[in-house]
Amino acid sequence: MLIAQLSSFPIEQVANLLRLEQDLGRWCTDHPYPCRLIAISHAFDIEEAAERVRARLRDLLAVGLLADALLPSLRALTIGDATAPHPADVVADLPARADAALADLCATALPIILDDPEQASATHWLALGEVLEALTWTRPVLADLHDFYTQLATRRIRAATYLLVVWEPPTASAQEILDSLAYATGQRVVRCDQLRPILPGPVMVDEQRACLVPVDRAHPHVAVLRSYDMPTTIDALVLHPLLNGDRDIAIAVDILPLSPGKAQRLAETQYSAASMALRTSRTVDPQTAQRALDAERTLAELTTSSLHQVQVAVLVQGSDADDLAIQVAAARDRLGMAVRVEAVAGSQAELLSLFSTTPSAQIDAAWCRSDMLAHGVGCLLGVVGFHRSPITEGWLFGVDHRQAPVFIDPFSGGRAGHMVYIGVTGFGKTFAMNLLTLRAAALANNRVIWVDAYENGARLERAIGAGATRHVLSAGRTINPLDLVFGPEDGERWLHAQVGHVIAQLALIMGTLGSEGERRVLIPRVFTRDEEGFLQRAVALLYAEVP
Repeated sequence: MLIAQLSSFPIEQVANLLRLEQDLGRWCTDHPYPCRLIAISHAFDIEEAAERVRARLRDLLAVGLLADALLPSLRALTIGDATAPHPADVVADLPARADAALADLCATALPIILDDPEQASATHWLALGEVLEALTWTRPVLADLHDFYTQLATRRIRAATYLLVVWEPPTASAQEILDSLAYATGQRVVRCDQLRPILPGPVMVDEQRACLVPVDRAHPHVAVLRSYDMPTTIDALVLHPLLNGDRDIAIAVDILPLSPGKAQRLAETQYSAASMALRTSRTVDPQTAQRALDAERTLAELTTSSLHQVQVAVLVQGSDADDLAIQVAAARDRLGMAVRVEAVAGSQAELLSLFSTTPSAQIDAAWCRSDMLAHGVGCLLGVVGFHRSPITEGWLFGVDHRQAPVFIDPFSGGRAGHMVYIGVTGFGKTFAMNLLTLRAAALANNRVIWVDAYENGARLERAIGAGATRHVLSAGRTINPLDLVFGPEDGERWLHAQVGHVIAQLALIMGTLGSEGERRVLIPRVFTRDEEGFLQRAVALLYAEVP
C-alpha cells in the first residue's frame, strides 16, 4: 500500500481543463490499481509558523536583554546626558545571561569593554550600540508578527489536504507511481507514512438516525453521505463546491478498476439489455435509450480508455444534531444533480472506513457504485485543483479569496523568485511590498535591496531603524566602486562575483557619452582581454584579507 500527499493547484489558472481531466484519467488507465483519493478541508494550522517566530525571538533573548539594559545609557551618552548612568556602570550590574551575550559580542572587536570598561572611549561604546541595534531591530517586527498569527488563528482560515491511497501489486514501483502522479498533476507529490486523522475524537454509531455521535460533547456530530447516482455530465470542478465552505468536510473517492475483459462484457451486456428493451417496447423509454447510448459509447471508448466502478463518500460535521442536519442538506445542495448523495441508515460505521486505509474489499458497506470511464474518474480527481495550501514554509504573503493563508518562500530550492504587483494607485501595492520585505528580512534573514524612485525608502528606514541603511543617489553623491557588495556569506564564489562587480563599475566610470536616437546615453567601456585580465588580478588582491 502506498500513501501519497498531492499538492493542490489553483484550477482557475489551468488553461485547458479538458486536458487536465484527460491527464488524470490517463493516469488511472495506466495504473489499473484500486485506489482512494481523500480530500480534507480543515482549519489552517498556523502553529508551526508561529513557533518559527517564537524560535527567532528566543534566539534574540540574551542579546535583547543586553540591549534593553545598555541602549538607554548609550543613547544618553550620545546626547551628552550626564544624569543617566554611564555604560560602564550598567555593564557592571548586568545579569548573567546578558553578561554572556556581551562577552560574545566584544571578545574580538571590542575587548576593552570586557577588560576595562572604565577606560573604554565613547567611540567604543557607540560602536557597541550600533551592533546591538543592528542585531535587535527585528524584535518588535517579530513580536508584532506573532501577535498577528495569534489573531489570524481565531479567524476561520482554511486549508485543504489531498491524500491518495494506492493498493499497488508487488511488481509495481512506488517511485514510478509518485513520479507519474507528479507529471499528471504538475505538482509535487510526497510519500506519507499514515493518513491525517479525520475525526477529532471517538464516536458512537447511531445507525437509526444515520449519524455518528461524539463521545465528548465538545466534538462535532458526524454523518457519512454516499453517492447513489451521477446522471449528468461532470467536469473537474464537480466536487469543488463541497470544499468551498468554512466547515470541516472530507471527501473520499474510491476507485475500483475493471479488467479490460470484464469491462467489455459489462458494456456488451448493458447494450444488449437496453437494445432489447427498446425493440420490444411500443414506446421509447428515455432512460433506456440513454443507457443504450452510454453502453455504445463505452464500447467505443474502451479501445483507448478503461472502465472503473466509483463510490463517492462525503463526511460532514455539525456542532449538534440540528446543525448536522443543516450541513447534510447543504452538502446535497452543493453537489446538486451532478453527484446525488444520501446518508444511508445502517451503514454509517462501514462507510466511515472509506476515510481510512482499509481496502474496499474488506468493507461491508451498502455500496452503490457508478460505472465510469477514465475521463470521468479524472473529473473527480480534479478536486485537487481546489487550492487551499496547508504549507507554512516561507513567510506570510496574505490570505487568499478562499480564506487560506498564503506562505511562500520564493527562493527555496535555489529558485530565482520573481513577482509583479498590479493594482490601482492608492490600493496598497507599496504597503504590501514594504510589509513583505520587512518579513523577509526579519523572519527569513534575507538581504533586501530596494531601488526606489518615489521616496518610499524614508518610510522603510523609519520602520526598520538600525536594520536599514538608506542611500539617496544624486548627481552630487559619491560612491566608492570598491565597496563590498558580495562577501564570504554569499558562498565560495563571492570573490569572483565581487571582482566582476567592480570591473563593471569601472567600465561605467570610464565610459563615454553616445546617442541612441534622440537620447544621450552612457556607453560603458569595453576592456580588452589583457586589460580585463590585469584588472581581475589587481582587484582580487584588494580583497585578499577579507575575513
